[in-house]
Amino acid sequence: MKIFLLAVLLCGATLVPATFAGPTPRATVQIFLNAAKSGNVSGVKQQMHSGAQLGNGDAEGILAMQIMFSDARIKSVEYVSRTRAIVYVSVQDPLSRERQNVPFSVSKSGSNWLIDDNSF
Repeated sequence: MKIFLLAVLLCGATLVPATFAGPTPRATVQIFLNAAKSGNVSGVKQQMHSGAQLGNGDAEGILAMQIMFSDARIKSVEYVSRTRAIVYVSVQDPLSRERQNVPFSVSKSGSNWLIDDNSF
């Protein structure tokens, strides 16, 4: 599952830009999920530390991302420190239809929170 998520994210494309990274770990991941659900890969990239380094993708990758996160929802947030948190997101595997909790590692960058490169 994690490899599939990484593959989807690496198939990035530039669409409508998102507003900004979130002021809390939960907000950052919610912005990421909203962007992913709508196919806004540029918005997805803006929520990640390595987002600017992700490649340009194709319609197939964007569709896969939309399918993967179509029913995703935040389950909980665990603060590890003042600058690091784990946000657990419930996603449904599009093939098996099983639900899984995926941990998103989020760390503070300036006044905003961004999803860490090693989350996937």
